[in-house]
Amino acid sequence: MQQLPYYPFITRGGPVKRKLTYDAVVYTEDGHYFAEDADGHIFCQDSPTACIQEAINALPTMTYIPSSGVTVTAPVGKIVIRGGTYNINQTITIPAGSIISIVGESAGAAVQWGGYNATVINYNSGSSGNNLLTATAGNYSYPYTKLWLENLTFFFSGTANNAFALHLHAHTAVLRGIQVNCNNGGVSGISLSGSDMEDTYELDNVQVAWCYYGVYAYQGFGDFNNFETFSNYYGLYVDWQGMFKVGGIHSYHSFGNFIDIYITGSGMPIYIDNIMIERSSVPSSPVVVTNGRRLIIGDLTFTPSNWNVITSAFDNFSNVTLLSNGAYSYNNTVLLVRNNGTATFSGNDSTTQFTIAHGLATTPNKYFVTPCSANASGGFYVTADSNNLYVNYNTAPPSGTNNVVLCWYAEV
Repeated sequence: MQQLPYYPFITRGGPVKRKLTYDAVVYTEDGHYFAEDADGHIFCQDSPTACIQEAINALPTMTYIPSSGVTVTAPVGKIVIRGGTYNINQTITIPAGSIISIVGESAGAAVQWGGYNATVINYNSGSSGNNLLTATAGNYSYPYTKLWLENLTFFFSGTANNAFALHLHAHTAVLRGIQVNCNNGGVSGISLSGSDMEDTYELDNVQVAWCYYGVYAYQGFGDFNNFETFSNYYGLYVDWQGMFKVGGIHSYHSFGNFIDIYITGSGMPIYIDNIMIERSSVPSSPVVVTNGRRLIIGDLTFTPSNWNVITSAFDNFSNVTLLSNGAYSYNNTVLLVRNNGTATFSGNDSTTQFTIAHGLATTPNKYFVTPCSANASGGFYVTADSNNLYVNYNTAPPSGTNNVVLCWYAEV
């Protein structure tokens, strides 16, 4: 029996590690598609899925018992897809319970619009509603599938917005160096749908363009880094009970009515460290949060910079405050994980405590205050709670108008 290669999902006690780089390789040559095993035996030519499905089906199987105690038998292995364009006319299906890596060839260190991966998979689903690639729980009650996708570009066309280029109902899914382009059609990009909070999704260097849903996240824990959306109707749509931590979102649109971030449902807070939104014109409501869901953010950067009217930038909020650093705080629904600014007060020879609202999600762990005027100097110490920084002077600053200027920084 063929030994299995090393996978990032297999832990100690799993298959034996070896140096074989793949179990199957798919390639295109002279207008034909082929799949061959690690020994060089060709077992597929010109199938409806350009031999990708056949490569998956040919992987060795493994029987294992996850923590639930259910016995699972499914393919386990690594597939390499060489550089080239693969035109398919049928959905690629990952069998339930699979532990599979599918790796293409990169065109460079980081995928960029106009500079796609060398491995391109193209599918037009028309009005059928079929996905390009799908992973489901199958007959199991839980999605045991563990999937690794890397250095792949997907061109997906069609008219059904409930059809996704990547429809992943898995226990673990890692996407690195992935591009999805929906060709300005009605179809969608990536669907991440777990069964509970133990299901995890990692996206690193992922770009989605011209889709209805860029990324639709339903449930599970997501960790996104270097996530970029371009002219999707919904850039990132988070629904129900998902808990997602996003290292950064860069969202660009050429149209004003698209929504960059839409968060709803009744689940845990969504953490986004950095949001950069670029538009060619001032949009209506690029960020929408409903049902009392909490969005906790680090920094916000908007282009164009004349988004001075809050209601032009965000939707469905009251008591909105524009913070001094150009970021926004929304009535304890959208809050920051870091903030800074300059606070100005008028001394009166008697007041020894000055209060600065920091606008953070909770009590900061790191904070400092620096005197930025002569009358603000002198001995003081700083305390903090979930709402404010408190600057406590040993001796009250002298009387004056706007003569106590304090520069501050706070971080959760």
